[in-house]
Amino acid sequence: MIIEDRILNLGRDLVKKKIIDLKENGLKTEPAFAKILNLKGNPYNELLKLEKLDDIEIMNLLESRY
Repeated sequence: MIIEDRILNLGRDLVKKKIIDLKENGLKTEPAFAKILNLKGNPYNELLKLEKLDDIEIMNLLESRY
C-alpha cells in the first residue's frame, strides 16, 4: 500500500524499527501498522482510510502516538 510507504518515510527510523520488530514477532504488515497507529477495526480498511490524509495529517497522527 502507498500509505505504508508514506508512514515509513514520515515516521523515519522509530516507526521502521517498530514495524520490523512486530513483523519479526509474527505480525503481518497491515496489522503491524494498525498496532503502532492504534487503529481499531480491520487493519486493511483502516489503513486505506488514511490514504486521503496529507503528509501533515499523517505526521500529526504519528506524533500523537509517540
